[in-house]
Amino acid sequence: MKRQKTSGKRFSLFGLLVTLLSFLLVALLVTAAVRSRPRSYEYKAEPSAILYDLQKGRYVSALDSVRGNRAMGIDETVNADYAAPYAACDYFEACSYYEACRRTGDAAGASVYEAKMNAAYENMGTLQFMAQEIRDALEQTGRAGEDGAAEMGTGEK
Repeated sequence: MKRQKTSGKRFSLFGLLVTLLSFLLVALLVTAAVRSRPRSYEYKAEPSAILYDLQKGRYVSALDSVRGNRAMGIDETVNADYAAPYAACDYFEACSYYEACRRTGDAAGASVYEAKMNAAYENMGTLQFMAQEIRDALEQTGRAGEDGAAEMGTGEK
């Protein structure tokens, strides 16, 4: 009978050990799952990053950052530091559409986007000097065709 009691205790210790290891394994799996979830929704482009893209001529990248921020509710009313870079991106977008409308002969569309360009220009503040750079880049893109579009998107020439 001693043997049965001993094996019973061993079984109980073994069962306890298996249970403990099972809980630890579950805890590790839950921790790994929580840590590996995508965090892309937490990304926001800082004003300095947008400004850097603008300075390097990467207008499309800057505009994408602004659109992403606005989609997350981060606009110029939330933080005044965003106002000028956002306005410069708005200027680029309006200028792009203006040029497209002008080149295709859509006078009504060109007029609408010219008004948007002027409004964005007024909000650009200290970045108003970039307006000419943006117009020059778009003019160059229009002359270069697809090659110019690739240059403007990457900032490389």
